[in-house]
Amino acid sequence: PFEVSMLVDADVFPQAKSIAEVMQGTLGELGIDMQIRLLDFGGWSEALQNGEYDMATNISWGAPYDPHSSLSGMFSGGYTGTEGVIYADPALDEMIAEVTTIRDEDERQAYYDSIWTYMDENAAVAPIVYSLRVYALDGSVDGWTLPGTEYDLDLNTVSIVAR
Repeated sequence: PFEVSMLVDADVFPQAKSIAEVMQGTLGELGIDMQIRLLDFGGWSEALQNGEYDMATNISWGAPYDPHSSLSGMFSGGYTGTEGVIYADPALDEMIAEVTTIRDEDERQAYYDSIWTYMDENAAVAPIVYSLRVYALDGSVDGWTLPGTEYDLDLNTVSIVAR
């Protein structure tokens, strides 16, 4: 039988467990036995860094408008951070290094597009969900405005008022 395990961190990415369970059921229909290894962030991070997984849930990180932080952090062979590189490929390393030297915005965007295409064609990563931020407030919240990104959320103007 074909067996795989999926490393899941539900601390940082709460939906990861339910996503893994859906994948487990779908793969089971294909005859693939997928075991879910649900760990806290520390255990997940250590297992990821040590390469102790067949598949792993992960979220991209860095500013959403800066593709290079995720690329260099998770896909460049020279990275030695907490989570480690999740896919190593010298050709990809070269492309990631090269894109930073391109000054023209359109040319740089085209090169980033070619990197994403390369990663897709080589199954470096399989994006399965785009997590949205949800904000809920009632009439007692004053001074709150919807930010462009979660990195721009300014709570200095927010107050709770009696209504």
